[in-house]
Amino acid sequence: IDFIGYRNSDTASTGRKSRVVCTNVKLTASDGARNDHFGSAIAMSGDYAIVGAYGNDDNQGAAYIFKREGTSWTEQARLRKPVPREADDYFGYSVAISGDYTIVGAYGSDGGRGAAYVFKRNGTSWTLQSELSASGIEIHDYFGRSVSISGDYSIVGAPRHTSRGSAFIFKRNDTNWIQQDTLYDSDVQTLSGLGGLVSISEDYAVMAGAYTYGSICEYGPVYIFKREGTNWTEQVILRSSEHSFGNSISISSDYAVVGAFEENTDDENGSGSVYVFERDGTNWTEQVKLTALDSESWAHFGSAVSISGDSIIVGVPNDDDHYMGRDSGSAYMFELKDGEWTQRAKLTALDAQYDDFFGSSVAIDGDYAIVGAPNDDDNGRESGSVYVFKRIGSIWTP
Repeated sequence: IDFIGYRNSDTASTGRKSRVVCTNVKLTASDGARNDHFGSAIAMSGDYAIVGAYGNDDNQGAAYIFKREGTSWTEQARLRKPVPREADDYFGYSVAISGDYTIVGAYGSDGGRGAAYVFKRNGTSWTLQSELSASGIEIHDYFGRSVSISGDYSIVGAPRHTSRGSAFIFKRNDTNWIQQDTLYDSDVQTLSGLGGLVSISEDYAVMAGAYTYGSICEYGPVYIFKREGTNWTEQVILRSSEHSFGNSISISSDYAVVGAFEENTDDENGSGSVYVFERDGTNWTEQVKLTALDSESWAHFGSAVSISGDSIIVGVPNDDDHYMGRDSGSAYMFELKDGEWTQRAKLTALDAQYDDFFGSSVAIDGDYAIVGAPNDDDNGRESGSVYVFKRIGSIWTP
């Protein structure tokens, strides 16, 4: 353990202390290079993690599988898009993993039609099982901009499909992945960019997006769908007056988490917040709004979110954490106990530097969490890295 201490945060108003955990348990690509942006997309499942590096090899992109053995994480596989490969395929811009299956998006492939690929693990090897194809995809639909997978179901976003965006559900049948349904918004938000963000957990899927007016980007609303047989039906629309609501999403079991990274909190402009919704039957109710105890202006708390069981991790890539430097970044751990979500730790990198953007991506599964720093310079400018944290009891450690 390199450093574990206590940082007295907002004690005048709350009397609480937030544990600060720094780590140098760090993953990098074996072939890492300048502008790879390794860590821009990450996901975890059990002892495996997948890391996207969409900038690898002139933006052809790559993704890397890491396997945990005891306290060590070893690169097990480097995944590439099948040939032909071209610059600006952006393979690895989105990644997801569930059990022995992983899915990687390449939204720039084929003139921006996009693509998504499912790989299956066999022992220590990961082989391509299926290239997902969806009906009606055209140039610049950006199919594969977002991906998520849960068991035998996967979801792929296409934020420019039919101008307003959509997402596609696929179901695994032996070695084939078959399109089962297409998700649209019921309130027809034209130019909404829906499908730019997706998440799936068991029988529930959530999608969101962004739409642009000139130089202004607006997010939300967020749509939750429920599977009934082979059909996925919109169950609820989550809304907020906050313009950045819906910039990040994650769903697990009965909870949905939604980021609002530019929301003003107290006297801090653009500090950001995260909303937690709980399901009760067919209703989804806002349970709590999370903020950082030591929030600061334009830190962008909520830029990335991930939930697993009773734990939520929130990325804050623009945090200027005391001695770490401008936009060095951080992440926060929250845990559910006795019906309340409480901040348990603030995570940072021991070797953090300005403009690393640690917290641009986050993932959690069980007792392990990973945080991406896609602009870290270890293998060249903006080559990127990923940091690993472990929970022991109620304490998060390197």
